[in-house]
Amino acid sequence: MRADNPGAEGLYRSEGFDEIARRPRYYQPDDIDAIVMRLALQHRRSDHRDESAPDAAKEETA
Repeated sequence: MRADNPGAEGLYRSEGFDEIARRPRYYQPDDIDAIVMRLALQHRRSDHRDESAPDAAKEETA
């Protein structure tokens, strides 16, 4: 996202994104930096098992 866009930056930050890098003078011809952001996603474990998984089939036949 463009570094001169505080509205977009605020929106991303409010959703949990963090700045991880800047690309100097990325946007031309204005020489505006790009801000690279990332959102860390957390994996939730499901209570049910995927029945197509090989270890699930072993449990059923045991």
